Order: sequence, then structure tokens, then C-alpha cells
Amino acid sequence: MKKNVILSLIILLLAACSPSEAEIQAAINQTKTARPTLTPTVTNTPEPTVTPTPEPTETTDFLYFINLDYSQANDMFIETGIFCNERVIDDDGSYEQECFGSMDDGLIRGMISGHSEDTVSMLFFMVVPFIDSDITDFCKKTFPEFVDFGDSANEMQSWVLDNIGKAIKNEEFEMDKSFGDTRLILSNPSGVITLMVISSH
Repeated sequence: MKKNVILSLIILLLAACSPSEAEIQAAINQTKTARPTLTPTVTNTPEPTVTPTPEPTETTDFLYFINLDYSQANDMFIETGIFCNERVIDDDGSYEQECFGSMDDGLIRGMISGHSEDTVSMLFFMVVPFIDSDITDFCKKTFPEFVDFGDSANEMQSWVLDNIGKAIKNEEFEMDKSFGDTRLILSNPSGVITLMVISSH
């Protein structure tokens, strides 16, 4: 009996809380008035016009020296007495080739790199002197040979000769200058004399 009374109270409570038929109809009417109606409007949209796109001209997207090809760069190292490893050409045609050598007063390292088999985009030449050795004469003779190409060869060689002594005497020395399509960076990071010859064309 007690269960029936509790069940009756729950049913009565639910029935009292439910909305009446009039309230349900009023909510439906409010929903209908709040919902926007779609009225199609006809607009006159012009046809798109086709503008021809110009064909792109083929250009290289990498830098290289105009007046220096791979065989000339490789000869520079050979003539200096530096041995270069075999060049490995990547699938995209680019390459880096390391070169090594030695002299009485130190070790030599170099590199040739390019973006295609025949082009050169960078030369790197480095001399690591042994302790208490004088590499001035060697550097003054050798470093200018690595900038002996192009229309600005004489100016580049003069610039290297004017600054190589400063680089040898001053650790942490760094200086750079551009000559046409060529940028030279001469430096001495911690006693290692380096020359980078980078294409800016």
C-alpha cells in the first residue's frame, strides 16, 4: 500500500509539472515566428571572365658565379697542392666537395659547393697553423689565388692582400666585402684563418 501511495504521488507530481496543451501550442507558435523563412530572390550574377595567366619564364632559383665553373674552381685547389675528395652529386644536381692538404706550418682545408654540376656557388679555404708558426707568407701567396676570377679579380686580390695580415694578427677578426656577384668574408676565429668566397648573383 505504501508503494502505491508513493507511486501515486510521483505520477501526480509529474502531471502537475507538465505543460498544458495551450502552453505547448503557444511554444510552437513562438518557435515558428522566431525561425526565419527563406524567400528566394533572383539576382543577376555576371559570368566570370577568363584572364589568361602569363607563362612563367624559366629562371634559376640558386646563386652561382658567372665567371667561375667547377673545373676552374677544382684547378685552384689542385694548383695549390690541396687534395680534393671525389665529388658526389645529389639527385637535384647540387654538390659539396671537401679538400685537404698540409704545409710545414699547418693544415689546410677547403670546400667547393654548387647547385648544379657545372656551377660554383661557394669556395671555402681555411689554414690551421701549428702553434708558434708563421703562416703569413703562405697566406699572402695562396689566399689571393682563390679570388682570381671574374671582372673584379684584381680588386678582390688587392682587398685580400690588404687584409690578410690583419686577419693573421687579430683573433676574432672578421671582415667582408662584395665585388659584383662575389662576396668575400675573411676571418680569424680563434687563430684559424678562413676565406669564404660566396656568390651573390
